Amino acid sequence: MNLRTQSLFCIVTSILLSTTVSQGAETRPISPWIENLLLGAHVSGNLESYGKGVRGTPGHIIYDIQNKSFQIASTWHEYGVGAGQDIGIIVEAKPAWWMAEWKSPVEANYIALRGAYPNQPQPGTAWKIEFRLNGKWRVHTRGVGQWYDRGQYRWGGAQHNKISFDAMRVSLFSKDHHTPLKSIHFRGEENASWIVACVPPLNVHWHLSSHALRLGEPLRCEAESVLGKVSRWHWDFGDGEESAAPNTTHTYSKTGLYEVNLEFSSAEHHGYLRSNVSVGPPIEARI
Repeated sequence: MNLRTQSLFCIVTSILLSTTVSQGAETRPISPWIENLLLGAHVSGNLESYGKGVRGTPGHIIYDIQNKSFQIASTWHEYGVGAGQDIGIIVEAKPAWWMAEWKSPVEANYIALRGAYPNQPQPGTAWKIEFRLNGKWRVHTRGVGQWYDRGQYRWGGAQHNKISFDAMRVSLFSKDHHTPLKSIHFRGEENASWIVACVPPLNVHWHLSSHALRLGEPLRCEAESVLGKVSRWHWDFGDGEESAAPNTTHTYSKTGLYEVNLEFSSAEHHGYLRSNVSVGPPIEARI
């Protein structure tokens, strides 16, 4: 991993709560430079063993933030048993599970997961999230329903301490000996799950006056730090012109499609934002 990749490894767009287990939670934006550590993990699951028909694979739910796509393309981005299937009473000692494993330990302070679809409530499904290090598993958190019942699980954030682990497992099981598991599945969603990342204290908001300009019309560019102290700004307007000011304007001399890049850094971290700007011909009026 090169220096740039390392510096981009640990950045997020907003201050996140230390723990959020919510139902119907609003999706929070994730900055485009975040690296989802699950992309480098070996993922597996045991839902195939129930013989009830499997929807997707363990890798279908993992989202690649930098490339704005799922690790494996699919229609529903899910991993679960067949719709409406009853797999009976599942004891905690032998749960249904999804797991990610890394060849060497990773560090993370942000985790985002998604549970069941809104039309398939799971208020009675028990769940458990565990981490493994040096061959020993420990329970991170557990519950019944909550985020898995049509909600989102979010843990950690920029100001949260990192934890080290070489495997992560999410288990589902019956809350008692009278409640079977039905229609269980894990759901992937853009920028919302399944994400494991390292988040440093650096965040920038930016604004471009327009993404469609006429030739001769100035582009107003504004940026401000909302978390951490930015010591360096660098605008690249895509036509060879640059600026080191957080707030500036730029006028293009030719029509075309340009990629505008804003890079920023603190003493320890680095991030970027990118967007396209279209410059069309000037408006001509004849009388």
